[in-house]
Amino acid sequence: MPSWNVHLEAGNRVANKLKLSPKDRREFIFGCLLPDINNGYVNNPHVRKTHEETHYTYGESTVQNFYNENKEGVDAKDPIYSGYLFHLLTDRLFNQDFEKRIKGTPTEKLSEIELENLKHNDFWIYGLNFRYVPEIFLDDMDTLVKKANQIGPVEINSDDIMELVGIIRLDEINNVVRGKNYGLYTKKDFDNLLNNTCETFLKQPLEAT
Repeated sequence: MPSWNVHLEAGNRVANKLKLSPKDRREFIFGCLLPDINNGYVNNPHVRKTHEETHYTYGESTVQNFYNENKEGVDAKDPIYSGYLFHLLTDRLFNQDFEKRIKGTPTEKLSEIELENLKHNDFWIYGLNFRYVPEIFLDDMDTLVKKANQIGPVEINSDDIMELVGIIRLDEINNVVRGKNYGLYTKKDFDNLLNNTCETFLKQPLEAT
């Protein structure tokens, strides 16, 4: 999956395009990270859930599943719901691009673990191009918690947000990068993919899945 740095960069770009207010911007960008908190991206969430739960990975598609279960919030353009949906779309489009890129090549014959390592290595390295100061998440955490917990699988508290902020500040996650060189992509490839992902979300997020 794309790293938090990539999700944050994508969220910032879309928030700029939408000209969101400071409050809506904070909630939207927080929503762009929200699916990963309970499934362990935060090292010790107070409630741990499976990736399948937090990312709606069943049935037709993750994005469509999320929309079906959270239609009211998405249709109302609630920023935290929109950010959550954008996270799922970003994951999906990045993963689809990887699968398309290896199809019919010798790389496709690698083991499942080798393919995961190759994908995550490249995704993490690309994320190192971006940095984000997450202080906006510390403002009125009670509101973020309350709004986030309205979304089905989410169960977070202010301690989870504090840990999230600490991870982003210290860049702890990016220190586990498996390598220093891209194995399959180039930075230009990723730049195009990120631009297309943002444009897809702005134009047709559900149709793209």
